[in-house]
Amino acid sequence: MLKRGKGAPTLKEQLMSIIEEEIQQGVYKQGELLPREIDYEEKYGISRITVRAAIGELEQKGYVERIKGKGTIVLKYKQSEPLLKIEGFTDEMKAKGIIPTTKSATISLVKADETCARALKIDKGMPVYEIIRVRCINDIPVVRFKTYIKCHIDLELQASHYYDSLYDYLRNHHQVEISKITQRITAGLADEVLAEELNCNKKGPMLILKRIGYDQHGEVFEYTEGQYVASRYEYYMELEK
Repeated sequence: MLKRGKGAPTLKEQLMSIIEEEIQQGVYKQGELLPREIDYEEKYGISRITVRAAIGELEQKGYVERIKGKGTIVLKYKQSEPLLKIEGFTDEMKAKGIIPTTKSATISLVKADETCARALKIDKGMPVYEIIRVRCINDIPVVRFKTYIKCHIDLELQASHYYDSLYDYLRNHHQVEISKITQRITAGLADEVLAEELNCNKKGPMLILKRIGYDQHGEVFEYTEGQYVASRYEYYMELEK
């Protein structure tokens, strides 16, 4: 039970400490749901306002995130991806023993806008493949990828081909190997569409990745924009002198 009385920490502070310790000890692992608010109310004899205040501060500290329609998930340990490595999302997750999933995938032919045309070194308005995918970890949406590929190869227009690793698909079905990439990462905010697709807060912080991939012949092959939920993912690099 929680301590009450003069000199004791506030009920909110005590509940925060309990939840933090349980996360650190692995009682609740990344991607798992915390108990419901009512469970904490009944277990510790405290008000709903106190529970919400404690969880709200834990969310600000990056321990948890409240997801509409799902509950409060643990985020203490974000998934990390090396910045200086050519590896797709699927391979990176599998290397960590995690099997990623795809919430949705679509492919269509569109006209290249100015940004896409510049990246692919083609004229604005030329047709390109647009592949849009929402990728998940532990069934929690983490990133939306928009990938653009020139029409010099014939890609299948069935979405079912793009639920697994895109790089594996290109390698196995079209003999294309992405051998070099250049990428930039900036910060941004989720708009209404992203908030809906990734089940995150509108205007919540995002990591915006823009990547150009080159094939084994050194030719520009793909341009990808990735929008990551910042509370669920991070990039890192390791440098040596």
